[in-house]
Amino acid sequence: MPEYTWWPGKRGFLKNTLLAHRCDVVIGMPAGTEQVRTLAPYYSSTYVFVTREGRHAVRSFDDPALARLKIGVPVIGDDYANPPPLQALARRGITRNVTGVPVYVAAGEPSPAERLTRAVARGELDVAILWGPAAGWYASRASPRVTVTPVHPAADRGLPFTFAIALAVRPEDDELASRLDAALSRRASEVREILESYAVPLVGTPLASTPCDSEAPCGAR
Repeated sequence: MPEYTWWPGKRGFLKNTLLAHRCDVVIGMPAGTEQVRTLAPYYSSTYVFVTREGRHAVRSFDDPALARLKIGVPVIGDDYANPPPLQALARRGITRNVTGVPVYVAAGEPSPAERLTRAVARGELDVAILWGPAAGWYASRASPRVTVTPVHPAADRGLPFTFAIALAVRPEDDELASRLDAALSRRASEVREILESYAVPLVGTPLASTPCDSEAPCGAR
């Protein structure tokens, strides 16, 4: 049976978990993360716009409506580079109508994706810009209903909105990496079913179908 190690997802996460030998594998790491060895990505996802169903569905950071809408985004803070959506808004001078919610919260508090999705559903915000895997789950359960629309295009002058996600092991763990890669390849269809059951917006990879493309909105169920 697997054993789990829990650690806050903030500065020092890898140093205090995988690299400290408290665990042997980390799930959900961006492919190519430094310090570790990431395996073949098992899915790719994208940042999304979350809007209330029946309202204007934002698809692009160049949508003129963003200048007047009430926008919610997660923010990391002064110690880190802020997420791509916040950078894209700042490039366009869209700041005064933006509400930031801290990414890191205390145990037991709602995640920023949950708080912002609920705010959109209640009409407190017009649009939230979120990482798709977090948004999909809460959007699928929101009431009133909301719509999840992948950001298009997938990059903004070198700023990416789509990321491949992988397992990570220590750089020297060759045998474990080989075993995990083989297992993911063998059970690819099961992995995809789990991702889809959690309403993760997938973009095309060998392990993922494409239930929504870069232009079409994904209606939350």
